[in-house]
Amino acid sequence: MNIVKAPFKFIGGLFGIDEENLKQIDFGLLQLALSNQHERQLNDMAKVLDERPELNMEFSRVTRKFETMEKFAVTEVAHLYLYGTPVDDALPKKEFEAVNHLDINDSAFVAFVDKGISQNKRHLPIQLKCMEYIGQERDQVFFMGSSRIRRILFGVYRGTVSY
Repeated sequence: MNIVKAPFKFIGGLFGIDEENLKQIDFGLLQLALSNQHERQLNDMAKVLDERPELNMEFSRVTRKFETMEKFAVTEVAHLYLYGTPVDDALPKKEFEAVNHLDINDSAFVAFVDKGISQNKRHLPIQLKCMEYIGQERDQVFFMGSSRIRRILFGVYRGTVSY
Protein backbone atom coordinates (compact mmCIF):
# COMPACT_ATOMS: atom_id res chain seq x y z
CA MET A 1 0.00 0.00 0.00
CA ASN A 2 1.27 3.47 -0.83
CA ILE A 3 1.10 5.41 2.45
CA VAL A 4 1.34 8.78 0.69
CA LYS A 5 -1.74 8.06 -1.44
CA ALA A 6 -3.84 6.59 1.39
CA PRO A 7 -2.58 7.94 4.73
CA PHE A 8 -5.93 7.73 6.51
CA LYS A 9 -6.43 4.14 5.45
CA PHE A 10 -2.93 3.25 6.63
CA ILE A 11 -3.24 5.04 9.97
CA GLY A 12 -6.77 3.75 10.52
CA GLY A 13 -5.56 0.21 9.86
CA LEU A 14 -2.73 0.58 12.39
CA PHE A 15 -5.10 1.67 15.13
CA GLY A 16 -8.29 -0.18 14.21
CA ILE A 17 -10.07 3.07 13.38
CA ASP A 18 -12.38 3.68 10.43
CA GLU A 19 -10.43 5.91 8.03
CA GLU A 20 -13.51 8.11 7.48
CA ASN A 21 -13.41 9.05 11.18
CA LEU A 22 -9.93 10.45 10.68
CA LYS A 23 -10.59 12.39 7.48
CA GLN A 24 -13.25 14.85 8.55
CA ILE A 25 -15.84 15.80 11.13
CA ASP A 26 -19.20 16.44 9.50
CA PHE A 27 -21.80 18.77 10.96
CA GLY A 28 -25.48 19.04 10.10
CA LEU A 29 -26.73 22.24 8.48
CA LEU A 30 -27.67 24.01 11.73
CA GLN A 31 -25.55 21.98 14.13
CA LEU A 32 -23.13 23.83 16.38
CA ALA A 33 -22.49 21.48 19.30
CA LEU A 34 -20.27 18.41 19.21
CA SER A 35 -22.21 15.15 19.12
CA ASN A 36 -21.16 11.88 20.76
CA GLN A 37 -19.92 10.77 17.32
CA HIS A 38 -17.76 13.90 17.03
CA GLU A 39 -16.27 13.24 20.46
CA ARG A 40 -15.51 9.63 19.46
CA GLN A 41 -13.77 10.92 16.34
CA LEU A 42 -11.71 13.39 18.38
CA ASN A 43 -10.82 10.62 20.82
CA ASP A 44 -9.72 8.42 17.91
CA MET A 45 -7.56 11.26 16.61
CA ALA A 46 -6.10 11.81 20.08
CA LYS A 47 -5.29 8.09 20.33
CA VAL A 48 -3.30 8.30 17.10
CA LEU A 49 -1.47 11.44 18.25
CA ASP A 50 -0.73 9.98 21.69
CA GLU A 51 0.84 6.87 20.18
CA ARG A 52 2.51 8.62 17.24
CA PRO A 53 3.57 12.08 18.50
CA GLU A 54 5.61 12.67 15.34
CA LEU A 55 2.35 12.99 13.38
CA ASN A 56 0.61 16.33 13.03
CA MET A 57 -3.08 16.92 12.59
CA GLU A 58 -4.53 20.09 11.13
CA PHE A 59 -8.15 21.20 11.36
CA SER A 60 -9.45 23.37 8.56
CA ARG A 61 -12.94 24.53 7.85
CA VAL A 62 -14.30 23.33 4.54
CA THR A 63 -17.68 24.74 3.61
CA ARG A 64 -19.56 24.88 0.38
CA LYS A 65 -20.53 28.43 1.24
CA PHE A 66 -23.13 29.10 -1.47
CA GLU A 67 -24.83 25.74 -0.98
CA THR A 68 -24.82 26.21 2.79
CA MET A 69 -26.17 29.76 2.49
CA GLU A 70 -28.91 28.57 0.15
CA LYS A 71 -29.95 25.72 2.47
CA PHE A 72 -29.81 27.98 5.50
CA ALA A 73 -31.89 30.65 3.77
CA VAL A 74 -34.59 28.18 2.73
CA THR A 75 -34.67 26.67 6.23
CA GLU A 76 -34.80 30.09 7.89
CA VAL A 77 -37.59 31.43 5.68
CA ALA A 78 -39.57 28.18 5.91
CA HIS A 79 -39.35 28.39 9.71
CA LEU A 80 -40.47 32.02 9.63
CA TYR A 81 -43.37 31.02 7.38
CA LEU A 82 -44.47 28.09 9.55
CA TYR A 83 -43.69 29.40 13.05
CA GLY A 84 -43.16 33.15 12.75
CA THR A 85 -39.71 33.00 14.35
CA PRO A 86 -36.12 32.65 13.11
CA VAL A 87 -34.31 29.34 13.51
CA ASP A 88 -32.52 28.67 16.80
CA ASP A 89 -29.21 26.80 16.92
CA ALA A 90 -31.12 23.52 16.97
CA LEU A 91 -34.61 22.73 15.75
CA PRO A 92 -36.88 20.45 17.74
CA LYS A 93 -37.61 17.28 15.77
CA LYS A 94 -41.22 18.28 15.01
CA GLU A 95 -40.16 21.67 13.61
CA PHE A 96 -37.26 20.12 11.69
CA GLU A 97 -39.61 17.65 10.00
CA ALA A 98 -42.19 20.34 9.22
CA VAL A 99 -39.59 22.64 7.68
CA ASN A 100 -38.08 19.82 5.62
CA HIS A 101 -41.45 18.60 4.37
CA LEU A 102 -42.62 22.04 3.28
CA ASP A 103 -43.05 22.29 -0.49
CA ILE A 104 -41.03 25.42 -1.22
CA ASN A 105 -42.86 25.83 -4.52
CA ASP A 106 -46.25 25.96 -2.79
CA SER A 107 -48.02 29.14 -3.92
CA ALA A 108 -48.71 30.31 -0.35
CA PHE A 109 -45.03 29.95 0.60
CA VAL A 110 -43.90 31.70 -2.59
CA ALA A 111 -46.35 34.55 -1.88
CA PHE A 112 -44.95 34.82 1.68
CA VAL A 113 -41.40 35.08 0.34
CA ASP A 114 -42.39 37.55 -2.39
CA LYS A 115 -43.82 39.91 0.24
CA GLY A 116 -40.40 40.11 1.89
CA ILE A 117 -38.32 40.93 -1.18
CA SER A 118 -38.25 43.73 -3.71
CA GLN A 119 -40.44 43.36 -6.75
CA ASN A 120 -37.48 43.25 -9.15
CA LYS A 121 -36.24 40.04 -7.43
CA ARG A 122 -39.50 38.10 -7.69
CA HIS A 123 -38.48 36.43 -10.95
CA LEU A 124 -35.66 34.52 -9.21
CA PRO A 125 -35.84 30.82 -8.28
CA ILE A 126 -37.32 30.29 -4.82
CA GLN A 127 -33.96 29.40 -3.25
CA LEU A 128 -32.47 32.72 -4.36
CA LYS A 129 -35.61 34.53 -3.23
CA CYS A 130 -35.09 33.04 0.22
CA MET A 131 -31.50 34.27 0.20
CA GLU A 132 -32.75 37.74 -0.69
CA TYR A 133 -35.36 37.49 2.05
CA ILE A 134 -32.85 36.89 4.84
CA GLY A 135 -30.13 39.00 3.24
CA GLN A 136 -26.99 37.70 1.62
CA GLU A 137 -24.85 39.75 3.98
CA ARG A 138 -26.02 37.80 6.99
CA ASP A 139 -23.07 36.44 8.92
CA GLN A 140 -24.89 33.35 10.18
CA VAL A 141 -23.11 30.90 7.88
CA PHE A 142 -19.70 32.28 8.82
CA PHE A 143 -20.67 32.26 12.49
CA MET A 144 -21.76 28.63 12.31
CA GLY A 145 -18.49 27.51 10.73
CA SER A 146 -16.42 29.46 13.24
CA SER A 147 -18.45 28.08 16.13
CA ARG A 148 -17.89 24.53 14.95
CA ILE A 149 -14.11 24.99 14.83
CA ARG A 150 -14.16 26.59 18.31
CA ARG A 151 -16.18 23.65 19.69
CA ILE A 152 -13.74 21.12 18.25
CA LEU A 153 -10.74 22.97 19.65
CA PHE A 154 -12.46 23.51 22.99
CA GLY A 155 -13.31 19.80 23.12
CA VAL A 156 -9.63 19.00 22.69
CA TYR A 157 -8.60 21.68 25.22
CA ARG A 158 -11.07 20.85 28.00
CA GLY A 159 -10.14 17.20 27.95
CA THR A 160 -13.09 15.74 26.08
CA VAL A 161 -10.30 14.03 24.27
CA SER A 162 -7.08 12.95 25.87
CA TYR A 163 -4.78 14.95 23.61
